[in-house]
Amino acid sequence: MTSRNYYLLASLVFFSLSVSVVSAKGLQTMTLAGQACEGEHLSDFKEAKPIYSLRIVTKKGKDVDELKLEDINQDGKSFSIQTVEFENGVPKNFTSTNLLLKQVNQLTVTDKRLMLELTQNGQTRKAEFDRPKLFAVGPSINRVISDSLAYLAAGKSISFQMVVVDRLAMYGFRLIKEKIDDHELLPQLKSGEWLKLKMEMEDPFIGGFAPKIYFIVDAKTGLPYYVSSPIPSPLPGKGMLGRGTIHYEIVPRKK
Repeated sequence: MTSRNYYLLASLVFFSLSVSVVSAKGLQTMTLAGQACEGEHLSDFKEAKPIYSLRIVTKKGKDVDELKLEDINQDGKSFSIQTVEFENGVPKNFTSTNLLLKQVNQLTVTDKRLMLELTQNGQTRKAEFDRPKLFAVGPSINRVISDSLAYLAAGKSISFQMVVVDRLAMYGFRLIKEKIDDHELLPQLKSGEWLKLKMEMEDPFIGGFAPKIYFIVDAKTGLPYYVSSPIPSPLPGKGMLGRGTIHYEIVPRKK
């Protein structure tokens, strides 16, 4: 399993997070925006140079629970769009369009099955799996974190399946809280205001070749502030960058 498999995991959080919430006829819309950088910068993100922007729109209301994530290059053009539709807080449909790879990925979830479909260069391949008890696809990983926050904060590990549609595969992962030592540079981690989580593959053989994913989240809400993981390059033909850092910074909505 190469770092390319983590594309859908890497697009979870952002730098300079602008938050706006609009309610209309019971529909709540939240818009987040930001930037990502190359390399690991969990404690020195201000020194990093952004390489692309991101925008995510979440809509929640009666019979509506949707998340749309858009990656935008420095020319202001989208190079990847992911959409997750939820039912009872669980992914129901997922679509990912990668313009650089000329690829469209789709996931359809039924009560018992997961149906994956990958289309690239005019050719379509499909796969099906039994529906696991707990699973995530693309940016829905943050739902797993927020829903399991009490267990994670107590030091318990959470196991789940990550659906990677562009590989027509599922992989077992687990999330667990990292211990914070005296050398930690972020005061919020030392105080317990934030939690540091590690996401790793459950299969020890495959996991030995796969990079670890690290999240730093709010201890009360599960809101991600930092992620360290492979991230997609916004440039054609570059594929995945071996390590990137993405950072949340909340900017209050203008009144």
